[in-house]
Amino acid sequence: MLGSLNPNSKDVTVVGAGISGLLAADALDRAGYRVTLIEADSRAGGLIQTTELSHGIAEAAAHSVQVTSAVRELSERLGLKWLPVRKNSRARYIWRRGRLQRFPLGFFELVRLIARACVVLAPSAEKMSKMTIEQWALHFLGRPSLNFLLVPFLRG
Repeated sequence: MLGSLNPNSKDVTVVGAGISGLLAADALDRAGYRVTLIEADSRAGGLIQTTELSHGIAEAAAHSVQVTSAVRELSERLGLKWLPVRKNSRARYIWRRGRLQRFPLGFFELVRLIARACVVLAPSAEKMSKMTIEQWALHFLGRPSLNFLLVPFLRG
């Protein structure tokens, strides 16, 4: 949080109506603050959105969460309904090159990934311990694997 809350003033401004901004505004509102929420985009939600396609829906950013008791309580208070993952729904797709693809890498990208993973030498343990996930993926797997395998996996 930038700044601090003045206990003598109950006015607060939250900049950004992504999920974090919305949750902060909600918590402050429940704590008795007068909240002004500012968002540059025409809609709230930040990166989280659902787009209807002819094949079904496409989710952007996190589209699944671990439903803990705190998440369940917040959802109930906000009137949100949780939908379980359908047991018979195993296929996941990614939008790439203007179409849905079940496996996001092309044949030659997959061959390069396997070859690279087999022959790339690991840096020193000290250097490895300071690597971000992005740096690790670029070093061992390459950019296509980072962009079309790891990023969608880590975002949910």
